[in-house]
Amino acid sequence: MNIKFRSILSALFPPLALALFPVLFLFSHNRQELLYGELWFPLLAAGASALIAFFFFAHILKREICSASLLASLFICAFWYYGFFYESLFGLFAKEGAFLREFSRNRTLIVLWAFLWGVLLLVSLKWRATLRPISKPLSFALILLLLLPIGNLVAYEFTYRQDISSQTLPSAPLSAEAALPDIYYLIPDGRANSEILSEFFGYDDSAFREELESRGFHIVENSLSNYPSTRFSLPSTFNMEYLSSSDLSYTRQLAEQNKAASFLKERGYKFVFVGSGSSVITGEEADVRFTSSDFHRIVQSMTALGPLMNPRTKVLNAFSDIEKATKLPGPKFVIVHILIPHIPYVFGENGEYIGNNPGQKDTPRDMELYLGQLKFADKKFKEAVDTILAAAGSTPPIVVIQSDHGVHLPKEWVENDEERAKLQLRNFSAFLLPGKSEVPPESWSAVNTFRFLFDLYFSTNFGFLEDRYWPSGTSF
Repeated sequence: MNIKFRSILSALFPPLALALFPVLFLFSHNRQELLYGELWFPLLAAGASALIAFFFFAHILKREICSASLLASLFICAFWYYGFFYESLFGLFAKEGAFLREFSRNRTLIVLWAFLWGVLLLVSLKWRATLRPISKPLSFALILLLLLPIGNLVAYEFTYRQDISSQTLPSAPLSAEAALPDIYYLIPDGRANSEILSEFFGYDDSAFREELESRGFHIVENSLSNYPSTRFSLPSTFNMEYLSSSDLSYTRQLAEQNKAASFLKERGYKFVFVGSGSSVITGEEADVRFTSSDFHRIVQSMTALGPLMNPRTKVLNAFSDIEKATKLPGPKFVIVHILIPHIPYVFGENGEYIGNNPGQKDTPRDMELYLGQLKFADKKFKEAVDTILAAAGSTPPIVVIQSDHGVHLPKEWVENDEERAKLQLRNFSAFLLPGKSEVPPESWSAVNTFRFLFDLYFSTNFGFLEDRYWPSGTSF
């Protein structure tokens, strides 16, 4: 390797490391809900941006590679780290709330950010000869920086990954006389049950409940999810069994190739998936799919392109896709997983834009935003039910509205961590069961949802599992 080539590689390292770090950081921070296959495209995009920036400045500066490295590094910081700056300000001003709402509306903040980095680039360009000696200590510091997310990923693999044990799921005989109604399973992500809303939020959701009951729904008063997070709850529910491992590849496979969908496809159903971007289930085994990757959206939102994104679009598109799903020929099994009232908080109670509030700190202020978004979610899911019922043919559809878990309450409201985790299991469940007088028992957990439906409509003998719960979410 000649000296010139080694010099180029050495100069290229700082902008490349700075570009790769935010992608690796976000991936390691969300590793429990992501697979490595989702990492490669953002990494390639980050690496390409560093290469383009470096060679652009090298061309402008007539091959002053040390100066090109410095300016490219500054440009990479300006582009890839805007979202982190934005969220830092959110943490500082979250209690007041109005600050970020105003900045997110008129995008003043991104203009100020671009101006500051533009000035820094010009100053660095003028004094580039003086700044050259910092290149080596900068490279060393960046090596240490990259070790942080890489170390987190290694620690995750040794700490959380478990051996995937084989799991035998119950089978059921075909029933030639079973009716074939369309089946809709709607998941309002993180929707708490009525008791939690009343006790901790002072909110009475009886209007929403009465709207559903007037359409024939039965609401389960004491409904619980078996796990506190989507990545465990949905695979367990769809497979009608408790999980034997917390390994992500295992739970993702269970979610995608789930027993409920397989059972229905064997009986002539078309599997349709509608989603707003969750990485837990993407519908990759569905016959028809309306969704896209959420991790790519997260990465893009952290860049300077973030203000150009509308975080509401995927949610609103998913609700629109429900109508498209109703027009598909049946019989069909439709899973609808929409990340609302789950974070980020971007909707007011009437659907107005309130800014892009990450809501990851579970503060009392976050709960105010959660409640407003929940009220809007209730309206949209009621509209979705009306759309489904209006499109129904001669055989009325089965419709289940069931959240994957409840809300994670602030420590200021419930100080005990174990008690707070148990409260997060209290989800919302409502069943529309045409032609049947049977209803789920009032004490109910999500693992038995499809066991109940299949026994009721397909004359199977799955029966109920004993209710068990894992508030910690990992000790199976």
